[in-house]
Amino acid sequence: MTFLKNLTKLKLNYLSWNGSISASILLIYNGLIMKKENEYIKKYWDNLLDNFKNISNYGSSIEIDEMSFFNCLFLYNIVQNTENAIVELLRLVLLRNPQKIPDTNISFKEVLKLSKSKIIDDAIDKYIQKILYNKPEDYLKAVYDILSIECIENDIIEKYCEMKARRDLGIHNNWKTNKVYLAKSKKKLFKNENMLAIPDNDYLVMAYDVSDIIISDMYNKVEKVHA
Repeated sequence: MTFLKNLTKLKLNYLSWNGSISASILLIYNGLIMKKENEYIKKYWDNLLDNFKNISNYGSSIEIDEMSFFNCLFLYNIVQNTENAIVELLRLVLLRNPQKIPDTNISFKEVLKLSKSKIIDDAIDKYIQKILYNKPEDYLKAVYDILSIECIENDIIEKYCEMKARRDLGIHNNWKTNKVYLAKSKKKLFKNENMLAIPDNDYLVMAYDVSDIIISDMYNKVEKVHA
C-alpha cells in the first residue's frame, strides 16, 4: 500500500509540474498576442523579457525572436520534468527492489558508520547517475529494464532521444547541430552540422505530448507490475 501511495504522489507531482509548463506556455503565447493591442500588457511584457535577457544572456551569440526564445526555455523544462519523473520512479522501484542495484564498492568504515537505508540510498543515487550518463537510447532501455516493464513503441523512444539531444544542443552548442547530436539522435530532423535547431511551436507541442505519453505509460505499467 505504501508503494502505491508513493507512486500516486510521484504521478501527481509530475502532473503538477506538467500543468505548470502548459499554463506558462498558454500565458506566454497569449501575452505575445495581446501586447500588440494593449499598451499596459506591452509595458510589463517588455520588462519580463528584459529580465529574462539579463538572466540567460539572451541573444549573446545568436539572434532569435521572442517566441523562439521562450520555446527554448519550455523545451528545457519539458525534458527536465520528464527526466525528474523518470529518476523518481527509478528510485521508488529500486528502494522496493534493492537487489536490482549492481554491486558497488564501499569501505568497511562506511559500513560501520552508515545505516543500511543510507547505504542503499547512496547506492541507488550512484546507479541512477551512471545510467543518466548513457546515450539517450541506452539510458531509456536501462530504465525500462529496471522497472521490469515493456518498452514503449520505438517511434516514441526516437522522438524523446531527439528531444534530449536537441536540449543538449541548447545547453552546450548554442542550438547548432553537431556531431554529438547527429550521433545521439536516430530520428534526425537535421542532417548536417551547424544547422540552427531552435524549437518552433509545432515541435514544442510534439515534445510536450511525447513527455506525457512516456511518463503516463511508465506509471501505468509500473502500477500493474509492482502493485
